[in-house]
Amino acid sequence: MKILKPNSELADFIEAECSKDSWQGIVTRLWPNTKYMDVVVTGAMSQYIPTLDYYSNNLPLVSGYFEFLTIHRGNEIMESISTPTPLNEKNKQQLVNLVDVEIDQEYELVVTTYSVKNATNDLMPFDAHIIDYTSYADTATIPGYYILFWELSVNASAPIPPSVLEDCCLTIEESLSSVYRQGRTSDKSIGPLEIRLVETGANVIDIVQVLKRNMAEENKKNLEFIEEVTTNVDEVQKRVLHEILTRNANVEYLQRLNLNGHTDRETFKKFVPVITYEDIQPDINRIANGDTSPILCSQPVSEFISSTGTLGGEKKLIPTTEEEHGRRLQLYGLVKSVVSQFFPDLEKGKGMYFFFIKSEVKTPEDY
Repeated sequence: MKILKPNSELADFIEAECSKDSWQGIVTRLWPNTKYMDVVVTGAMSQYIPTLDYYSNNLPLVSGYFEFLTIHRGNEIMESISTPTPLNEKNKQQLVNLVDVEIDQEYELVVTTYSVKNATNDLMPFDAHIIDYTSYADTATIPGYYILFWELSVNASAPIPPSVLEDCCLTIEESLSSVYRQGRTSDKSIGPLEIRLVETGANVIDIVQVLKRNMAEENKKNLEFIEEVTTNVDEVQKRVLHEILTRNANVEYLQRLNLNGHTDRETFKKFVPVITYEDIQPDINRIANGDTSPILCSQPVSEFISSTGTLGGEKKLIPTTEEEHGRRLQLYGLVKSVVSQFFPDLEKGKGMYFFFIKSEVKTPEDY
């Protein structure tokens, strides 16, 4: 193993190269022995090919997601990047896996979508294959989720059981990125994937357009709901306080304050003081250490949200429940409906999300 040490000369070289007016060819300027770039440039990522060429001085771009198709060429010159075209049935039968590539043969790269391709294996026993498909992100529900619309060609007489489509969903989800899986399992900000079969000959793009119109109706309902709950804020607050105190009348914290089951606002203000995090930190620590009794809430704590620690330098544990998590997701849906009023046709564009990644921590009881 080679132990790296500070190298001021190399550091000066890197700083000098990065300080130049242009970053064209920066990859080969910093790493002159680079032979190729291992990147994903298929599908939606193909838009970045010109940028990669600019920074790499046109180094070969190699994407790890492909198969090979045997081709026969004469003396004609072929473009290095050609416009992709769908495979006909004859070409599909000529697909060759990487391990089967032979010396002295010429092959054409064929891009495949492995998430869907892997799922088609579950359809083979029914002699079915996908003719066309498209995807749609349904953000009208809480949490949002992805829908795949499949047009199938089914040669077998027996229908495809729903359990098989469920297996296809699981196969696809397992093939997706770690960001998606985190949203599904940890954050629970993404709902289960759904596959919907469409009639043969149906235009899957038209189906997505119908769903987008439905989203506009959902935005309208959300705005009407916001208008309703903000028209008479005082009454809404009284009702919500009554519901909270009724549900949590027997929790230890309220018992200590001698609220004695009262749910009206006046009694609450009289007996329940304004407190700081430190006032209930011992109770929170008890929950974090495994005490499942109703200390602060009648519902079981499902997880802890950790603060950044910017105030006072110490991270704070904020207990939360499954129901509260659902309310936060609902709030996101309401906000999106409001934003759509000022920025119409958001569903027609693309979103760029910046994720703040931090190491996950566990409480002693594995929350």
